[in-house]
Amino acid sequence: MKILHTSDWHIGKKLGAFDRTSEFRLAIDELEEICIAQSVDAVLVSGDIWDKGTPTPGLMDIGIEAMRQLSDAGNRAIIVIAGNHDSAPFFDVMSKILKPFNIHFVGYVKPPAEGGIIRIETSNGKLAVGCIPFLRKGHVVDLMGDLSKSYGAYQETLKNIFETFARALSMDQAAGAVTMLMSHTTVNGASIGGGEWSLHTGQDYAIEATSFPSTVQYVAMGHIHKPQKIAGSSVPAEYAGTLLPLDFGERNDEKRVVVVEAVPGAPARLESIPLKVAQRRPLRRLTGNVETILQEYEDELVNLSRKYPDVNSESGPYFDIVVETDGPDTSLSDRIHQKIGSVVKIQAKYQSEVTAAVSKLDQSDEESYKEYYFLENGAEVRENLLDGFRQIAEAASLQRQEELLEAEIESTDAAD
Repeated sequence: MKILHTSDWHIGKKLGAFDRTSEFRLAIDELEEICIAQSVDAVLVSGDIWDKGTPTPGLMDIGIEAMRQLSDAGNRAIIVIAGNHDSAPFFDVMSKILKPFNIHFVGYVKPPAEGGIIRIETSNGKLAVGCIPFLRKGHVVDLMGDLSKSYGAYQETLKNIFETFARALSMDQAAGAVTMLMSHTTVNGASIGGGEWSLHTGQDYAIEATSFPSTVQYVAMGHIHKPQKIAGSSVPAEYAGTLLPLDFGERNDEKRVVVVEAVPGAPARLESIPLKVAQRRPLRRLTGNVETILQEYEDELVNLSRKYPDVNSESGPYFDIVVETDGPDTSLSDRIHQKIGSVVKIQAKYQSEVTAAVSKLDQSDEESYKEYYFLENGAEVRENLLDGFRQIAEAASLQRQEELLEAEIESTDAAD
């Protein structure tokens, strides 16, 4: 039996002002080609399908159509769990709609006997997948209790969930099924990619690789964007990573999918298959004076055109430009855009005696709270207070997602 593991599609996420829908569709075409060439029996998608919990109808259609394409008209099972960017209520609604098409959505962590395990009959035998979507800490920790114990409570809860699923899956294994777990969370020691939400990748949300039960044959992980093997696991376990580099922090990642070959009762064999679409439009950061940057830009296009002859300034790499200058230059942006295509951002770098004002537009809520607390109290915020703030922020984020989903459903009903 062969399983394709992919993750973190983030449909709808832009790179600066650039819409990447066409690249995503090419990536899905490539995944379909891999499924055919490798005779894949099922596809596992380990969370963060959309970049927003309430995707627009257009983005929703792109995602569903991608899954229908990979399912080969229902001949190939698609199993999908919700990530931290996804809406669990939305996934539960979609599960009822898409199940007849052999597309299986799991939004919440559910008991194994109540929809937590997806069981599939493939042409190469039985497959049982324990599905553990992103578990929000607010669903685990008592906000009115001792917050200093919250980290251990979250870890212990997830470990117990894994063990519960492993016990249930042992019965499937005894019946001759290939058994796997799929989850969306952070494992301690994993290398962070760059585009993940910092609120959901800190120690509060991290578990140990030793929490993975050794009785399953593969653990398909999502959430971390950098493709990687999970060290310290007693069973084969991988972060598939994103299909495309989502920001410049991921520019050096080799994007891929994992093809898992398994027979009942034996460790799985893994093959990492690089994605060509991610190589065709790489992300590049150019630093230097204008002349140096223009020369490096030409070199990038020449090197890429050797592999892809049709590449040009509008279909080549995306660029993050850092120009070293003697001082402010109001014409810099126009000059760079006239010479270089697909520029995501431009920054002038120069020495200044004037202290620049710090923009807070990109400052996280947690950073703002730390700063506020220090100004008010003249001391660093205590960890237990900071943990409480994180939980409140998480609960507010979840409530907002659910409110947006309800508003979307009401709007659709009104339009109908």
